[in-house]
Amino acid sequence: DGLNAQIDTSEALEAGRYCLEVDDVNGGTDTISVTAVLIDETQVEMQAINMGKAFPLSRTGETVTDAGVLRTKFTSNFYLVDEANWVVFDVEEPSLFDIRARSYEGVDTVLRVLDSEGRILEENDDYGDSENSRVIIELQPGTYAASATTYDDSEVFGETQLFIERFIRATE
Repeated sequence: DGLNAQIDTSEALEAGRYCLEVDDVNGGTDTISVTAVLIDETQVEMQAINMGKAFPLSRTGETVTDAGVLRTKFTSNFYLVDEANWVVFDVEEPSLFDIRARSYEGVDTVLRVLDSEGRILEENDDYGDSENSRVIIELQPGTYAASATTYDDSEVFGETQLFIERFIRATE
């Protein structure tokens, strides 16, 4: 209902005794349940990868395609469901990239570009007048990943294409 509260911490608490204060903003008449859960870091990271928000742990897998060094363009076709599809690629020299996630079956795509440290460099939803996504970004030498997911809890799934095109500066 949007009225719940949650505290997450990725740092372990030191051994000891802790006190948590909870208050009912409705004047103290509602029942409050408090739960403490030990978080599995691997599970949290896998959830972020599946959502397209963390760099994939491997360059291979069911939803990860390794494009290697991207010299011109690359296309990956897949059936987009509720888990991110990834293309991992390497850049050898500074270049401009046009990265698109598009579907012709009404899938509302979300596109993210991450560096190898897991930082989201750019993201896009609904480019132009469509539900497709597009990011135009200049990348330096290194390893990057592009993820395509569906928007939030979308229940429309279908054939989707992740397209990456590299442009280089003209020389004199």
